[in-house]
Amino acid sequence: MNGKDRGLSTSYSSPGQNDGGSGRHAGRQADLHISQDAKLDGRMMNSMPTLEHREKQPHAKLSEKSGGTSGEAYTQTHTRTMGAANKGEDEEFEYYWQEYPADGSFLARLDWAFDICSTFRMTGWNWAIRCLPPYEVPPRTADGHQLPLSSLPNRSEEGYTRSPSRRHFFLKRLFVNVIPSYILVDLCAVLMMQDPYFIVGPTDDLPLPPHLAAMHPALLSLRRTSLSLLGVLSALHLVFNSGALCLCLLFPPVLGFRAHPWHLPTVSGSFAQVLDRGLAGFWGAWWHQTFRFGFEAPARWLRLGPRGAIAVAFLQSGLLHAAGSYSTVPDSRWWEPPLFFLLAGLGVQLQRWLVSRVLPLLLGLAPRGLVARGAPPRWACRLGNLAFVLAWLQATSWPLLDDFGRCGLWLFEPVPVSLFRALGYGPPGDRRVWRYDSGFLARWYSGKHWWDSGIGL
Repeated sequence: MNGKDRGLSTSYSSPGQNDGGSGRHAGRQADLHISQDAKLDGRMMNSMPTLEHREKQPHAKLSEKSGGTSGEAYTQTHTRTMGAANKGEDEEFEYYWQEYPADGSFLARLDWAFDICSTFRMTGWNWAIRCLPPYEVPPRTADGHQLPLSSLPNRSEEGYTRSPSRRHFFLKRLFVNVIPSYILVDLCAVLMMQDPYFIVGPTDDLPLPPHLAAMHPALLSLRRTSLSLLGVLSALHLVFNSGALCLCLLFPPVLGFRAHPWHLPTVSGSFAQVLDRGLAGFWGAWWHQTFRFGFEAPARWLRLGPRGAIAVAFLQSGLLHAAGSYSTVPDSRWWEPPLFFLLAGLGVQLQRWLVSRVLPLLLGLAPRGLVARGAPPRWACRLGNLAFVLAWLQATSWPLLDDFGRCGLWLFEPVPVSLFRALGYGPPGDRRVWRYDSGFLARWYSGKHWWDSGIGL
């Protein structure tokens, strides 16, 4: 393989189209079945549908097959069963790997190139990030029929899940993710605007409200860290899940099977990863893995070991956030976000060292009856992991959070309608329920030079 292959494509044919003008479909159907056999034999064939049938045969993608060749992709064949030829209801799908159409048209190759650039987690490619549920060809029964997608596991070890149907996907994403995130984001925005720290960053020039001024500095710092973490987490879930809902509901006519819920796994993994693995589980499994593929690629190319890969990944994450800080209008300290992420990588290594070297020594000093078989109970391990994660984040998050305040990040209106302001909460001078005024809309900005002009947000 040349490492340029991806996910699923669809082709449609009905039972009566076996000759004449339909010979083109019948021929493609034969190619699709051959490609399935070729995949099972370890070979690949190019069965990319032609561009003029894009709407009837939308491309759809499946992701990494464990142990698969780099760059492979699934193809989906859409046929109707003989008994349902006149009903138009019962449908049958077949899935197999598909090659990159190296000899295809420019638009066909552009479609693949756009897909790989816009799919951050590589869902639909066999090099998808490892934490997602496995994307494999559904097995076949004894009579040769391929089982549906629901026969495959829809949950990964890290806790990422995918929905088997659009109805399940819609209900879960809307009522479990989007609506709660909307409420939490609105609540965080109201609470943050009471604290000058979230408006201008760390400063002693502005007085605190009485209820904040009376707090102990340690409690005030804990409040700010907790609000920031909750605000970032709920905002990410609101944006990502709202986008997934839009893709699933509005874009199937354009994207085809690529807009199916099967290609839209959950944003984050299970919180049990944090309890069982500590800081490594926090960043490597539970937190969103949107940029994981890009962060891992340089380490793979450089053939770095685990420690080097961790350092490179956190360095890239720091530089990404530094770019956002540097490009903001207010004066910021762009070097502080990389400091936070470098400390995060250091924390992962430190916790591993403590668990592998220090903890056994402490257990050896403990009374024999206190710890059975030389290992603490699971609840104690989980409690220790959670305590370390919370303590490390509280102690090291200030570089990132301080810079968020300086950049004015929290001044961005996250929701169009504020429920809590409608209930009378929020600063007395800012209780507008509708939050998107004319200043929120994009507009043209004219600078002194042409390179200073553009669309302002």
